Formats: sequence, structure tokens, C-alpha cells
Amino acid sequence: MSEKLGPISYDRGGPAFLNVHGTGREKDYSEETARAIDGEVRAIVEAAYSRARTIITERRDAMMKIATILLQKEVIEGEELKVLLRQEG
Repeated sequence: MSEKLGPISYDRGGPAFLNVHGTGREKDYSEETARAIDGEVRAIVEAAYSRARTIITERRDAMMKIATILLQKEVIEGEELKVLLRQEG
């Protein structure tokens, strides 16, 4: 799903390794559409990567504190984690 391509599935479904009619999947869309799909996927992945880097950079202190606790006791339960994140936020 993307603004450019809309809520349309271009995949016929099923894993590629189960395709018994050939060596790969058959597509029912043009090369131009394939390039648009690739571009949209790339844009979505790059946006998510950028957002993740921003969050990690902004919350570095909390991450380091949490990592230290995890090295000591291996598990942080949900409520404890929420408290730690609120303290650093």
C-alpha cells in the first residue's frame, strides 16, 4: 500500500518455490509498474530506516541504560521498560 500505487496487491500469492509452471513467478503487470513498485518499496524502507535512526539517536541515553540493565539481569518486563523509557523521555 502506498499513496502512489494505492491499496492494490500486485502479487498473485503463494510462495515462489511452489511455482510448478516455471522457474519464477509470472507477473501480470508491466515493467513500468514493476519499477514503480520497486521505487515505492525503496521509499518506504528508507523512510523507516531514517525514522529508526532518529529515534535511536534521540533516545541513546535510554538505550544505553536499558542495555546495561539487560547485561546485568537479561530480562526487563514490560512495565519496568515503560518506566525506564518515561524517565529518559
